[in-house]
Amino acid sequence: MPNKKILAAGVAVGLAVTSSVFAEETVLAAAGLSPVVVTPARTAQTVDESLAAVTVIDRDQIDQSQARDIPGVLRRTPGVQIVQQGGLGKQTGIHLRGAATNQTLVLVDGVRIGSATTGQAALQHIPLAQVERIEVVRGPRSALYGADAVGGVIQIFTRDGGVRPRASAGVRVGSERTREAYGSQSGGDGVNRYRLSASSLRTRGFDAQVPVDSSKTFEPDRDGYRQDSFGLRWGRTFEAGADLDLNLLHAEGDTEFDGAPNRTEFVQQVAASTLRFPVADDVGATVRLSESTDESVSDTDGVPASRFETRRQEVAWQSDVVLAPGHDLVAGFDWRRDEATSSEDFAHDERITRGLFAQYLGGSGPLSWSLALREDEDETFGARTTGDASMGYQLGRQASLFISYGTAFKAPTFNDLYWPASLFAEGNPDLDPETSETYEIGMRQRIGRGHWAITAYETKVDDLIDWAPGSEITDPWRPQNVDQARMRGAELEAGIETGEWMGRAVVTAVDAEDRGTGERLDRRPPLSGSLEVDRRIGRWSVGTALEGASYRYDGGGEKRLPGYGLIDLRASYHPTPEWTVRALVENALDKTWYTAWSSESGDRPETYYAAPERRFFVAVEYDF
Repeated sequence: MPNKKILAAGVAVGLAVTSSVFAEETVLAAAGLSPVVVTPARTAQTVDESLAAVTVIDRDQIDQSQARDIPGVLRRTPGVQIVQQGGLGKQTGIHLRGAATNQTLVLVDGVRIGSATTGQAALQHIPLAQVERIEVVRGPRSALYGADAVGGVIQIFTRDGGVRPRASAGVRVGSERTREAYGSQSGGDGVNRYRLSASSLRTRGFDAQVPVDSSKTFEPDRDGYRQDSFGLRWGRTFEAGADLDLNLLHAEGDTEFDGAPNRTEFVQQVAASTLRFPVADDVGATVRLSESTDESVSDTDGVPASRFETRRQEVAWQSDVVLAPGHDLVAGFDWRRDEATSSEDFAHDERITRGLFAQYLGGSGPLSWSLALREDEDETFGARTTGDASMGYQLGRQASLFISYGTAFKAPTFNDLYWPASLFAEGNPDLDPETSETYEIGMRQRIGRGHWAITAYETKVDDLIDWAPGSEITDPWRPQNVDQARMRGAELEAGIETGEWMGRAVVTAVDAEDRGTGERLDRRPPLSGSLEVDRRIGRWSVGTALEGASYRYDGGGEKRLPGYGLIDLRASYHPTPEWTVRALVENALDKTWYTAWSSESGDRPETYYAAPERRFFVAVEYDF
């Protein structure tokens, strides 16, 4: 374990790239240029410079969509398919390029979040009111970030302070007795900056599970949701060029659902101390000390059922070196300690992972390239090496082509490794990580105020971890490295913005197959897409969002769920520059649709996980 004095020193420093990135992006956006991203290469570069398929969702787009949670924002992103088991706050799965939910890495301000027992990040509990922007990078990124970045990386950036004092407040009400209030205060003086924010959300919700046979019933009640959050952020820029950032995001609440247990209290928290400073004229360094918490306590009608808590501590160092104009080296190390506390008696409740990585970014004329290599050492399964090689070619001033090859891995979870032995299930401490390799080719172009991008890929995953019973009927379920999967597909995105009109179209095609059985992987529709059109008319903005998906299978191919098409209608009005009124009609045609299914079990009948019917929402916001 690192020396305690080093850790204590890390608390006093930390990393703060987001402020400079946001400032640079504002300038580029004003000039109609490509926005700046930091996730694809762990360093600031424009989207057009990035040799990866990346989508940026900024705060203006979030406000325009009027989405009420992060899964709602991500639903219309290329390569992303959302599975939500009910309404707000219910368990949510994200399939990025057909990968499993626990094969996508989720970061908040550069900090890894999620449960070490399930391997999933509870995106449904991250408060959207605290979010400034989201970067979605599709394709393997284990060569830079280590475990779990098989399908890609989703990085959420929280809102930062500013140069001048600013305050805002808003309320939203709507169907299912939904009430939400949010507010913030930020400011700065050119040297210091700060932001304080809070939000509170309540909804009565709707019945999370609906029996397939309408003559049967299963807990016919409303399944509500409560979320309270606050965020604290402070930063300072020093004369020597160093930049310090301290931030805390905390969310807690409870969610109800059907079954046993039927209620969960949760806590999601991210705390980080980060420092960015120059070492020499062409060398910069970043240091981060962080801790994330994922906690859930479940009960059945008030009777305690289970408790799971992940506490993850990380220390990271990164150096950015300019070798020559157009040639950069990014290198560093990560140290991470995962600790799982549970009502279950795990044989081991912590593990430490160390990682070393290096990336070379270069270019000559129309050619550019990126080479990355990483070595991870885990106390459980030993060393794992991953790499990535990408090359780009500039086709004129505004078009580019890139190809890439990358490897990645997903580490087995605490549940996989150490689930206590019983008559029904037990973990397997001899598991190997799941491994993957991906080939990808993409092209993008900017044409005036418009842009388009297309990407095709193929990913093969080996040593998939599958829970299955033993050879004897009395044997417990046990995870094994037995399966193989192949995901191939294409993503198309196009958008345009004029003075009055804004439009965006997304199409995602995925063929996700279990190589052992030849069947499609569950809950991945072969084709999905969306179309959004908005128009500004004076102080008004009116728009619509169309979203659809083809059929999908669930339950190991046992159940085929039909496709669906949805229409949302939205409008906003600015009576003055300070006031904004927003209105939203979700699922305007009141379509019945489902993304997940649950088989019959015990007293529970065969059910669909319900999706929202037609709903109405109105929000009023004031910017002081």
